[in-house]
Amino acid sequence: MPMKIRGYRQEDREILYDICLQTGAAGKNATASFGNSALLGDIYVGPYLRYASQLIFVAEDKEGVAGYIVGVLDSEDWANRLDQDWWPALRAQYPLDPLDQQDGPDRTAADRDCINAIHDPQQTPPELVARYPAHIHMNLLPRLQGRGVGGLMLKRWFDIAVNHGVSSVHIGVSTHNRGGIAFWQKHRFARIDTNSKDEGTLWMGRDLP
Repeated sequence: MPMKIRGYRQEDREILYDICLQTGAAGKNATASFGNSALLGDIYVGPYLRYASQLIFVAEDKEGVAGYIVGVLDSEDWANRLDQDWWPALRAQYPLDPLDQQDGPDRTAADRDCINAIHDPQQTPPELVARYPAHIHMNLLPRLQGRGVGGLMLKRWFDIAVNHGVSSVHIGVSTHNRGGIAFWQKHRFARIDTNSKDEGTLWMGRDLP
């Protein structure tokens, strides 16, 4: 089967979580760093599957799904929704004190970082959201990288956004992910200076289409 881009299906959930984990270390495989393989996906994939599945596209080749793009059109509204409907249940599932949870002693440093992020989510700089209200996340396994697949997925997502009246979009990328930064720059995303104190994230934005 040739590579194709299609909409999300419920049966894709597990592989999207896995792709998130396999690209979760600044674009490289983070599997070995985690004791709980679902944590990263619970932050960066799960809420989109629950509340914004109509804005998810996956890339599939003969070996199966190997990439995805998720996002929302209104990041401010999205943050409010997660505060009300997503984070509370995860905080109960992943308490800060490992003694409150049976698998606590098995938590890795990466697990603890994610649990801290669940209890204190990363705040997108408000000045960035005001200028670039939509946002996306995209991850591709190595076998699809460098083949133009990312650009095709962006076009599909951008078409939907423009049809809904969205004129700009932002992304956050790890400052250690040089390949990712180069990709976004190639696709006309520019670095945006913000007041954020998060030195590990580079914020970038572009106008649409």
